[in-house]
Parts: sequence; C-alpha cells; structure tokens
Amino acid sequence: MRNGAGVFLIFPNSCVLLVRDTRNGLYSEPGGEQNKNESWIETVCRETQEETSNLVHLIPPKFGKDMKMKMKQHIIRIQHKEGTGYLVLMLFIPSMISKDLESLIKSYNLNREIFRDREEVPSVWKETKEMTFVKWSNLMEAAKSRRRGAEFFTTQDWKNKTVAISARTLKIFSAWMRISPCTFPLPVIWKKKNSSEEKRTFLKNTKSIVLSLEPPPPPPPL
Repeated sequence: MRNGAGVFLIFPNSCVLLVRDTRNGLYSEPGGEQNKNESWIETVCRETQEETSNLVHLIPPKFGKDMKMKMKQHIIRIQHKEGTGYLVLMLFIPSMISKDLESLIKSYNLNREIFRDREEVPSVWKETKEMTFVKWSNLMEAAKSRRRGAEFFTTQDWKNKTVAISARTLKIFSAWMRISPCTFPLPVIWKKKNSSEEKRTFLKNTKSIVLSLEPPPPPPPL
C-alpha cells in the first residue's frame, strides 16, 4: 500500500463534497494512492479531477522545498496500520461558484454521461458513480459516534437521503475536530478556464470549475 492524498472540498453552506466509489458503494472525499514520482499535492489535484469527473479542476501551486510547510495549517495527516500515510488538504470553495449545489451535481452527471460514450476515457475516470454533499453537522455527529473497526457509517446528505460514509473519511474528520482551530481550510481562487490549454480530447465539452491552490500572499507590513 502506497502513501496517498485527498481533499475536503468545503462549501460556504457548511457542506462537504463526497463521491461514491463504484467498487464498494461508499462515499468519501476525493483521494487515492500516490503515483510514482508524484508529489502529494499533485496526487490531490489528479485524484480530485478524476473522481469528480473533471467537475473540480485544481491547479497546483508553484513548487518549492517549503511547500508542505506553507500548507501545514491546511493539512490533516492520518497513519494507516501498514505504516503508510494519507494527507488531506482542506479547501474552502468561494461562494461565487457554489450557491447552487443542484447545478453542480447536474454538471457532474453530464460529465459522466460524456465519459460513458467515449471509449478513450481511462478507467480511473470512471471509478465514481455519484456525487453528493453532506452537511458539516451530520459529519460531526457521525464522527462522534464512530466505532473502531467499522468499515462505514450512515448519515444523511443535504437532501436527507441516507448515505454510507467510508471509515477513512470519518477518521479524517475526527482528526480535524481534535486539532481545530490549528488546521483550517485554505481559501481557493476561482480561475477562468482556457479550453485551448486542455490537451486530453476525452475531456472535450465537459464542464469544470478551475481553482488555483496558490496560497494567498502575506499581509503587508504595518
């Protein structure tokens, strides 16, 4: 088992974006194992784009030796029994693109339909089959009641539908509850997408939100 990374996409209406895995039917944050020669932040960006069917496209920040330190206040780390680690980046989505959750889900479903009709789409882009939003308070209650060893937990999504949440996601949320407010979401910057920059033809005509992960500049000196 390799190290991995994921992302908590947090919206102004106190909802977290979760995707449903086709392999086990559980909802979790976008994330997965780190590829060879891939940095943790590159894993976050790749897994987010793949598992949201290109709905959320994260632009990685400029790299440097101190990147992890700069992001330290926005990262949660959990350790697996096998000795590998999993880093989770906490992101706050700007209100200008997240007022209508229903439209975001429709765009996700539209992208999935496009992928289904294209043979050239890699299989990793088809590993999720549903997207939903779960209220912060519901995740908090589930995290408080989670039992050690359980593979999943049930709660209600934003439309009061019962959903099964992966144990990993609630473990991350529980860890964040313990260390908050030392760790807090990074506000992301919305960017307009230039379609001519996209070289992967199977993404043509899909809808996406492009967000930059560049940390905000430090405040000017007094």
